[in-house]
Amino acid sequence: MTNGADYSQIDASCKRVQQLAAPTVPAPTPKRAPTATPRTCFSNFFAYNVGQPGVNNVADLGSSAITGLVINRNKGAIAGATVRVSTGGFSFTTQTDGGGRYRIGGLGKGAWNVVVIAAPGYSICTSLSAAVTVSGEPSFVASADFVESEP
Repeated sequence: MTNGADYSQIDASCKRVQQLAAPTVPAPTPKRAPTATPRTCFSNFFAYNVGQPGVNNVADLGSSAITGLVINRNKGAIAGATVRVSTGGFSFTTQTDGGGRYRIGGLGKGAWNVVVIAAPGYSICTSLSAAVTVSGEPSFVASADFVESEP
């Protein structure tokens, strides 16, 4: 007994409290490696060569054409790629041949947007269009070539 107090009961209750209050440390959780979001697209298409003759002020006969080539990043032709030309409310599509070439004719005078919208075996992230202006004359042929690149 110290200072007139009986510590025998307090010691016993403190031990009990300490036993109850002893911290429990949870087992460490293994850290997971960050997971990358799976890529859903692997290709971009860009116009790399756009050409057109000068557009004369002539009657629109609705018979100009746009031709071009679609190639992959290794400069190989992409057969079966879908190319779309559009202006205002008009839109036409075609597919490239075995050499990656396409041609869309019967186009009227004005600015047309040309874009690759699909290619077999390629998952397209972005495809930027090329702007081409045609005269509407039968002998007028403009071109827009596209190349695939990594996103």
